[in-house]
Amino acid sequence: MKYTIPDARSEAALVLRCPNARKSRESGYAVGLCAPNGWIYNVNRVYHYEHGTAGAKKLLDITGEPNAATVSIGEPHTVEVIVHGSAISTYFDGRFLHTVNDEKFKEGVVGLEYRHGSVMVERFECTMLPD
Repeated sequence: MKYTIPDARSEAALVLRCPNARKSRESGYAVGLCAPNGWIYNVNRVYHYEHGTAGAKKLLDITGEPNAATVSIGEPHTVEVIVHGSAISTYFDGRFLHTVNDEKFKEGVVGLEYRHGSVMVERFECTMLPD
């Protein structure tokens, strides 16, 4: 996906494996697209969240680590998320960021979520990979 975060208050996430297409915010995984000042939408974090539980469960956070990504406001970036079985791997601007393993959600829809502003998406592509 190629996208731009237009201002510092905007927050966005790529959500995936959401079991209920009409209520994608209630359950699934979230890979952040924003700068580290964002909470759940930080590009250096992966969460799973489930309806009826006390918020999101942080699966991984590399904020502050040497390989952490930096999102420049107003500049275009690319994020690629590859899911194979229980492994969720994230690439930012062509550079590998992290892989997390979790078996909570095995299937579901993919989408984009934002709050506090906007996100400009230039290209969004979803492809099934061979096993």
